[in-house]
Amino acid sequence: MEQAACVWMLLAMVATSCSLRAAYAIEVPVPRFTINLDQPASERFREVDEHFRFLAPGLVKELDSLVPKDLRPLLIDAAEDFMTRLSPDYDAEMRGVAGVWNISLGYVVAANLLYDFSAACTSIVVQAENGTLYHGRNLDYSFGGLLRDLTYIGDFQSGGKTVYVLTTYAGYFGALSGMRSNSFTVTVDERDQGAIWENVAMALLDKKSRPMGFLVRDTLAQDGMDFVGAVEKLSTTPLIAPVYLILSGVQPGQGAVITRNQLGAVDTWYLDASVGRWYVLETNYDHWKPPPSSDDRRHPAEKVLDTAGRGEAGYALLQKVLNTPPVLNSHTTYTILMSAAHPEQYKSWVQRI
Repeated sequence: MEQAACVWMLLAMVATSCSLRAAYAIEVPVPRFTINLDQPASERFREVDEHFRFLAPGLVKELDSLVPKDLRPLLIDAAEDFMTRLSPDYDAEMRGVAGVWNISLGYVVAANLLYDFSAACTSIVVQAENGTLYHGRNLDYSFGGLLRDLTYIGDFQSGGKTVYVLTTYAGYFGALSGMRSNSFTVTVDERDQGAIWENVAMALLDKKSRPMGFLVRDTLAQDGMDFVGAVEKLSTTPLIAPVYLILSGVQPGQGAVITRNQLGAVDTWYLDASVGRWYVLETNYDHWKPPPSSDDRRHPAEKVLDTAGRGEAGYALLQKVLNTPPVLNSHTTYTILMSAAHPEQYKSWVQRI
């Protein structure tokens, strides 16, 4: 336990966000793959794993820069302990990429947990005058260069039909941004609340707590899941770290920001166009508190939305907001636009700064 605690504490400490700088980017398409959920879990990501295998040394180098050499062997012990909490499918998927990339399972586990401790993001849901809901997000990381190269869109299919779609990173098996067709969309924003010790203790001691990304992917994959059910599940399942979950559905009014601590929701903020709240916006800070002046993406985003007005609600307006500095910044890895009611319009691209 002491060895594992040392490793997870170190990962939590090094996964800190740097200051965000305004930036201008070139929008670059990302590769798209079909993930066949009917295949054995160890094989379903093989095409993705092989496509990005040449980047594995860079991932190892990035993680080595964060973890002192004498502590790296402890990653293996911590990884094996953590893997006992995962479903057999996640276990097989992670071992599969470790084999294809010829890297330690500890590195794969570390990469899959870093997000639960730190990232910067902007997520927005808008409701158009005809009731259609649109969802957009930027996902930011301080080590975004490598992650831009690892980005892809995955169509997760069963029986030849797409169950859900993710924009994600090769080697990561949770879900940070995704859509279940004709049901709901979801994005995840980090919530910087509580001491790092609390997050680590939750990760190691509470066997019922879960990494956020795996919970989100399970929710997207669940048969019959809709917006209402997703809000309930994502509000009540214990997690290893505080987080914001931003969702949209297919019916007017189905837009929400769930503010979470490790045990459950502390606030659920719903879109309500009848009182003028035709959008909800989240940028890593509780919506009822002012954002810090050092990282105020909220007010520039609100200014663009309010100036345009609800009559312009749609993809073009979301893209304009997400391309506005400092909402777009030097750490932005990818942008995504989606609507659960119109799954064929799903779009995502890398932001080359």
